[in-house]
Amino acid sequence: MDKNVQVAYIHHSGFYVKVDGKLLIFDYFSDHADKDERDKNIRFVSEAVHDASVEQVFIFVSHGHHDHFDPDIFAFNNLGKKTRYILSSDVEVDKPLENCYFIDPYKDMQIEDLQISTYGSTDEGVSFLARFNECAVFHAGDLNWWYWHDESTPAELAEYEQSFKEVVEKIEGEKIDIAFFPVDPRLHEYGYLGGEYFLNKLKPRTFFPMHFWERFDFTRSFSKKAQNSSTDSRIYTIDHVRQSFEVVL
Repeated sequence: MDKNVQVAYIHHSGFYVKVDGKLLIFDYFSDHADKDERDKNIRFVSEAVHDASVEQVFIFVSHGHHDHFDPDIFAFNNLGKKTRYILSSDVEVDKPLENCYFIDPYKDMQIEDLQISTYGSTDEGVSFLARFNECAVFHAGDLNWWYWHDESTPAELAEYEQSFKEVVEKIEGEKIDIAFFPVDPRLHEYGYLGGEYFLNKLKPRTFFPMHFWERFDFTRSFSKKAQNSSTDSRIYTIDHVRQSFEVVL
């Protein structure tokens, strides 16, 4: 049976997934220097929480970097829905709420019917695989093939590649319906490496680029390039912040 899933790109690496009475929010972030955009993002997510179909809210933070962990997420705890926070263990919170769960890499956690597995990162924190009702959602956090060719030695570049492929190898074999993965233009032509490798090895049904610093054109060029490789995944492009997608699984 087909499953209709609403996916929304919020900003940077932030997405939400709404399906089967659940709202999963990953790495929500707004630039606090831009009050107008910050207010729009808060309203956008708050509207999703208020949706009558949503019964449970799960908010994920992959690591403590400011562009992945935004304290504004704790405002969503007061919107009248059953809300849980799943935070990487490196995230520092002044006064953790009772509904905060902290998790290390390569751990499993069950919250009611939501099964959460974490994998490693090639930067800080964790990557997430969340499963429920035969739906599996992967958010990479800062897991990527960080090929900083203009500032790294050959030995360092080889180490970055090995570290990334070792993590991917641990994920291999897992079913992934929806994947969120970095496609970073700061790496220039090497910004495609991690995403292409991820697609070819893990073969998610759908793939959303992230961490592209509002270079929406980079998501389009990545899609064209990746579609020429051996993958059956549906690769989405993103045109603007707060963009919604209807995904059929």
